[in-house]
Amino acid sequence: MHHIKQVIGSRFDIKYKRFTVFAILFFSILRGIRFPNMWSYSIFLFNYDFGFIKRGLIGEIIYQLNNPYLMSYEFFVVFSIVIFSINIILLSMVINDFINTQNSIFIGCSAVFASSFSIVFLSHTVGYFDHIGLLISLITLKINGFYKKLLFSSLFIPLAVLIHEAIFIIFFPVIFMSLLFSIEPEEQTKKILMLGGWTVTLLILVVVIANFTLQQSEAHEMYIRLQAEVAHPLREDAFDVLVRDLNDNFNIMKNLQTNNYFIRLSKSFLITAPTFLVFIYFTSLTLKQAGAKFYFIVLAILASLSPLVMHLWGWDIYRWNTLTGTVSFLMLSVAYTTNKNQPIETPNYMFLIVISVIILNGMSSIPLFDNYYVKQFPFLEHWQYLIDLIGGKATFPYVPSR
Repeated sequence: MHHIKQVIGSRFDIKYKRFTVFAILFFSILRGIRFPNMWSYSIFLFNYDFGFIKRGLIGEIIYQLNNPYLMSYEFFVVFSIVIFSINIILLSMVINDFINTQNSIFIGCSAVFASSFSIVFLSHTVGYFDHIGLLISLITLKINGFYKKLLFSSLFIPLAVLIHEAIFIIFFPVIFMSLLFSIEPEEQTKKILMLGGWTVTLLILVVVIANFTLQQSEAHEMYIRLQAEVAHPLREDAFDVLVRDLNDNFNIMKNLQTNNYFIRLSKSFLITAPTFLVFIYFTSLTLKQAGAKFYFIVLAILASLSPLVMHLWGWDIYRWNTLTGTVSFLMLSVAYTTNKNQPIETPNYMFLIVISVIILNGMSSIPLFDNYYVKQFPFLEHWQYLIDLIGGKATFPYVPSR
């Protein structure tokens, strides 16, 4: 009878923890969710009218299908929400796997991620191509076996690079580590050589594609043509990205690195770094206790931090830092698969640190895009939109001005 009570109590306990973590996740989504902005919609429409260019694959496919609805903002909303929803489902599966371990460390990390600004920013950037990279990463991590992973990623990462070259920088390192840790010892040399050659090939592809640009006059002409075909005002400044290559972006960022920039960067790290440092700590600990070699642990840490490289080419400070939280959480998931059945020993004070980070995430706020701000419970703005929608005072989808 005592054993039965223990089992029932354990099941109740795990259900309570699962409900708590997913409730936190839901609230984090509500803190940042909005309709896709005009910047992401404008980039969605880029095509090959003026020859091959970076970021033009999806727009070219839509253009070739010759269906006006596919170019509409309404379709873009549906497209973006579907991808975002699939990503949230796949992330929820990772979270659920962690909760099912009944290991307080992994449950705590799930709660940290659910409460983090990584989720807030993912929901805020619905429509951005980051979500396509995240989708490919999540599916790759779910696939078992080196060759299956390699086949899937070989098919879809080049397509992702044609959609947005930054996907490689942000998400490929964790995919690389997933492949690396799936290599059996008896075939290590052969598969590492395959993985290395494949990585170099993809890197060359990224550099080549990133430097396919237009003249300023051509970018402006593309804007004029596309604007004539859609009902809502596009962001003309979004088309400027088609004029700049890697070196141009690097020089722009170098010139922007003033005192004000570093103050903003420091504030961003104060809010976002605790989350990804927690994940990196437990990733390192998990791999160490699994007997991973030192250089594997170093590679895992570097993979966790890969989105930070985007600070060299992009101004979106909070976007890169919160994506680091997402990628480091995925890296923790990869580390967990190498040490599934081993108990993880950690100092008791880490529990207090995890709880503190969860509280910090709930209490803090960060700047969002287009003068939006982080919403807080009871989310009155969302309720007001639903009331106005039911009453006919608002439309679905709401079309933002920027």
